[in-house]
Amino acid sequence: MKDMKLKPSIVTYNTLLAGLGKKGKIETAIEFFKRMDQCGGPPVTVSYNTIMDSLCKDGKAGLALNMFYEMPGKGCDLDVSTYNMVIHGLVKEEKLDEALWFFSQMKKTLSPDLITLNAILPMIVKHGQIKNGLRILMDFNSKEGAQLVSSSWKTLMERI
Repeated sequence: MKDMKLKPSIVTYNTLLAGLGKKGKIETAIEFFKRMDQCGGPPVTVSYNTIMDSLCKDGKAGLALNMFYEMPGKGCDLDVSTYNMVIHGLVKEEKLDEALWFFSQMKKTLSPDLITLNAILPMIVKHGQIKNGLRILMDFNSKEGAQLVSSSWKTLMERI
């Protein structure tokens, strides 16, 4: 692209970040992410979510959390996907208390979705917090327009 004097766009960078993350080239993805300001524009929420997803899947939720806390100062909104990735990363690392804390923070401004529930419920049940899991499901089901699919109930029931 440089030879053609083309400047990569945010979409180009996000695509590269996703591809590098899927290939397990996290360090390279982080370097590209750090250079976005200089070449393609400042990272947007999708950019952060893309790199954070790769970090969490690679067992590096701590690095993802650093980015999570950086986002608001960079003008990027924390959306449902952002929280879901962090919660999933923390659950993957068996950090239930932290995952529950992020879940409670999420509920202050956003509505958890089925992805959120399916990320956190198995760990809640695994740790024997059945009543907490039922409360979360009932709270979710009571929201206007929210409808649980059988897989969420099945996840909970299989663990009881």
